[in-house]
Amino acid sequence: MTSRCCSVCGSQCADVEGNKCGSCHAVYYCSGACRDEDWIRVGDLAAHSHCLLCHRLQTYMGLEGELANLPFSFANETTKSDFLVDPFLQKQGLLNQGAWVVERMGIMQDPYTAAKRVGSFNEDCIVLPVESTTLDDPITQTAGTPSSWADYYSLRGFQLDSPIAILLHWPLTVFHIIQHRVHIDYPELGSITERKLIVVDIIGVSLETELLPLFRELSALLPMCEFDIHMYGAEVPWCRDGLVYKQGRLSIKVVRGLYHKVVSHDRKTTVAIAFHVGLYVFKTWKKTLDKLQSANIPTYFTEYGHKTYEDSRSAAEGMGFKHMSEPAINPFRSPLRIYQSATCLPWYRNAILFCLKNS
Repeated sequence: MTSRCCSVCGSQCADVEGNKCGSCHAVYYCSGACRDEDWIRVGDLAAHSHCLLCHRLQTYMGLEGELANLPFSFANETTKSDFLVDPFLQKQGLLNQGAWVVERMGIMQDPYTAAKRVGSFNEDCIVLPVESTTLDDPITQTAGTPSSWADYYSLRGFQLDSPIAILLHWPLTVFHIIQHRVHIDYPELGSITERKLIVVDIIGVSLETELLPLFRELSALLPMCEFDIHMYGAEVPWCRDGLVYKQGRLSIKVVRGLYHKVVSHDRKTTVAIAFHVGLYVFKTWKKTLDKLQSANIPTYFTEYGHKTYEDSRSAAEGMGFKHMSEPAINPFRSPLRIYQSATCLPWYRNAILFCLKNS
């Protein structure tokens, strides 16, 4: 049984369904008094009055079905608003195993949890024996490139009850950007998959450093390309700083520090990507965005949902970056809905894609 908290005072709501906002159905209240207080706030919180936000939240909730439209046999369970990840992973025999620990750490998790757990990446992080064996093999089919989870599972021969997408949404999001987005959003660059070397900067990482072996799938999907990936993050554990992972035509280096301070001046970046960017949370993003824009680097961001996208876009505009693209639903988003105690907005890891434009 899941519990819900009042979006005003944080108290636990006894009657969950009875205390939802009747219009947007996105937030919870413990009492009529808190509902009234939230509807019209005063002073510094006036701009956060629910009467000003309710219609927007209703719009976000209207996208619930589209975000839940996934081909997996377990999707009816994992896309519910009260879905909890631990019982699901327990049933799969994956709880606290390998890279699966990343999926249960939650958003805004203490980044040092990973540092306490292990000092280097786990080579056998997939755990699932069939999927691990399959991913070690090259892709032999040549009938186009996957543009959805259904395409990818068919290409790899996975059954739709396999939870491997929960891990692979990280490298498949990178693949989708490289293969399907850059030539649309930055047409002057053409198809970057025609280049021998693709240089990728992944910015703002922490827990992603648990997942390095998964990025081998980029080489399988784009066998004519070499990949030089650097992962940057101020929250990278000290024990991971400078860690290098190499496998075939893939090389990954982990770098601790803020991107604009530690990136090499002579690095020829093809594309930059930031997962769950949180522009509205971290003030250090302005200098990083300045760096990326001045170098004319195609830059992509992901967010958990449309509300966090709009919050990030508003924050970017406040920093002087007026040309963020419109949001696109990522076909390779995680199939696990993120449980939130105070709202039931449809959030998924890497759910929304958008990019930084120069004009």
